[in-house]
Amino acid sequence: MIDISVVIIAKNAQEHLSKCLSSVESFSEVILYLNDCTDKTKQIALEFSNVKIIDGYFDGFGSTKNRATTFTKNDWVFTLDSDEVVSKELLEELKDISLSDQKIYRFHRLNHYKTKALDCCGWDKDFVLRLYNKNKTNYYDKKVHESLDIKNLEIFTFKNSIYHYPFKSISELIQKADYYSELFAQNSSKKSSIFKVIVHSKFMFFKSYILKKGFLYGYEGFLISFFNAFGSALKYIKLMDKNEV
Repeated sequence: MIDISVVIIAKNAQEHLSKCLSSVESFSEVILYLNDCTDKTKQIALEFSNVKIIDGYFDGFGSTKNRATTFTKNDWVFTLDSDEVVSKELLEELKDISLSDQKIYRFHRLNHYKTKALDCCGWDKDFVLRLYNKNKTNYYDKKVHESLDIKNLEIFTFKNSIYHYPFKSISELIQKADYYSELFAQNSSKKSSIFKVIVHSKFMFFKSYILKKGFLYGYEGFLISFFNAFGSALKYIKLMDKNEV
């Protein structure tokens, strides 16, 4: 067994949870921190002997991950999302690594739309800091786009990837854009305007489709570029709406 505690926070995660948990069966402990699940997430988790289920509350990604980490028995923590899968190649790399307290570890995340991997639209350069010593650092207290405090730690990048399956339909793209734009508007002190909505969304589409090579990936490249722009517009529209109240 790998003496690293995996931490996953989840809500209604039945879609990919079995694949996710199967990919980390070699770890000595998996903390699955749940909030208000109404699907089969808990039943699925009970099939895995190394999983410890914690029922709690969600008050933002950063603070919730820190709270979930308090239930771990190992010093080393690997945070994973319920729609992510550790590749077999990465698992072998993790088994051979000699962890250093002076380092924090990051992974490349290979993002998919449905089952198609997309190395474009900003999804290609997706590196995430996920493996750390909990006595050395933790997450900033942010509700969205949480990040670890790297302090004076050296960043080590693994060669192999985590597979990420965030969307299986256009409806899920819309839901995610709505969810993250709401968190952005609630927690931003910025000002917005119609001009900002137009400029930010147009530039985001150009950046995703042209600069980030979405045009090379056919329908999926266009779709992700469009929703990147849509999400950007929605953030500034909601922020403008909040400022008008």
